[in-house]
Amino acid sequence: MAESYDLARTSLAASGYEHYEISNFAKPGFASEHNRKYWRRAPYLGFGAGAHSFCGTHRWANHHDAAEYVQAIAEGAIPAEQLEIISPSQALEEELFLGLRQLAGIDLQVLHQAYGVSLADRFTPLESSGLVERAGNVVRLAPDHLSISNEVFVELMR
Repeated sequence: MAESYDLARTSLAASGYEHYEISNFAKPGFASEHNRKYWRRAPYLGFGAGAHSFCGTHRWANHHDAAEYVQAIAEGAIPAEQLEIISPSQALEEELFLGLRQLAGIDLQVLHQAYGVSLADRFTPLESSGLVERAGNVVRLAPDHLSISNEVFVELMR
């Protein structure tokens, strides 16, 4: 699988595609803004049966059954069937692994300002083993290790 992934990366780059997220490529200027909202933890609203929404501190899903969804709307009720409250520590973990999915990486200074924690030391072992690379405050997955990103995320979350 890693060989196929590397072949796809090479072939797509040679065809003018930019690799901007672990599993996404696009012609310049055509990256998916829809998906980027998820990776950047930006708020979004979903309308309709089964739709999902996120406001930064809560994530919820509407009733999947269309009849239940319509009934809730008709009654003036919120049609959500699932609600997840995101703790600050969960939000930080999401920032880390979703941010590292993006080849631009994450800015440790921005995370420090948002969460009040210094994360530089957390990346030192990963940098020493060549799994991530650092340029100033920005940390990104090393290009040669994108195919094992999940293993890097597991190590980071320990």
